[in-house]
Amino acid sequence: MNDKDRDRCSDGAGPSDLDDGPSCCSSPLVRYILIVFILLLSSQGWSKTDPDVSFCLNSNDRQWSMSQLNDSYSRRVPTSTHYQYGLSLSLDAGILLASDCHANFYQGIESNVNSIYRIMHSEAFGMQMWNDLTTLNLIGSDITNYQQLSIDEYGEMSYRMALQVGMGFRYDYGNGWGWIIRMDYAKLTAVGVFMLNATNGTGILTNQDRWVRCGIVGQEKRINIDLGISRKFKMQNGLDWGLELGGQVNNTEVLANDIEVAGRTYSILDIWNGQFPSASSYAYDYINQGGIGYGAFATLNWGYTLPSYSTLTLAYTLYYNRINLEGYEMFAPQHVITLRFDFDGFKLFDS
Repeated sequence: MNDKDRDRCSDGAGPSDLDDGPSCCSSPLVRYILIVFILLLSSQGWSKTDPDVSFCLNSNDRQWSMSQLNDSYSRRVPTSTHYQYGLSLSLDAGILLASDCHANFYQGIESNVNSIYRIMHSEAFGMQMWNDLTTLNLIGSDITNYQQLSIDEYGEMSYRMALQVGMGFRYDYGNGWGWIIRMDYAKLTAVGVFMLNATNGTGILTNQDRWVRCGIVGQEKRINIDLGISRKFKMQNGLDWGLELGGQVNNTEVLANDIEVAGRTYSILDIWNGQFPSASSYAYDYINQGGIGYGAFATLNWGYTLPSYSTLTLAYTLYYNRINLEGYEMFAPQHVITLRFDFDGFKLFDS
């Protein structure tokens, strides 16, 4: 058990600050990708002057050589029949819309590995909840102890939109066909509510004298690796569209599963081996509740080839994959909208 877990409670899972955690953009992976992007962008020679473009100067006047300028531009703008050949490096950022059926892993129902009932009716945390509810006048005098608290309704969980960033490689064969491999990272947050009541149905003072509304949050991070084939179709003026098909392997790591009752936050991550936490119970080191999953993807994209043969692409990807969360290991669709920059003609080693 690390220091963070000890700070949450003396036995490993008590009150903690309920927030969205550090931003995705603060991770070392994202910072590394941004640094690589800046270095590669500067190496593309955006500010370089084309040696074929020159000025015609003489003793009488100064003028542009427009014919040379036009010839140079036409050589640098790809034609509609030109396809790239060789290796390309890509950097991408986009929005991930995850399937809510996996978000219910964080719902806290009694059959889940992380249960609200186990925390609420425990000696370690139940009394604290009851004291806070009483102090804030959310429950009446008819509820004399935490054992009389019950959950009237578990709400459906849903994922917020998440930022996804990544990098990858594409190899083109010069005829529009190629293969791709990409790795992407995303940090997801699932949110929902549950309704707190009393076992005898009386004593609750809020929401028409029936419920106390409480929040619940889950956090995870996912790493996706895609491997597939691609096909580009050239159009006029440097535009193209394409299709990508392939398989995916993903890894999910559960970071947090917290509830908020009467303004105080509690972790419901199971570190007691399924037992009710108490002063005498033993808290184990947390073991990741996620794991390896797999699936397939299909991508439709639209691109514009820049004069340097680098490509700016807008892509939509549909994933149908299995996310490994205990009790929710089912296949479901995921949607990603991505803006990608491809550095064409990329070489791992200079000759």
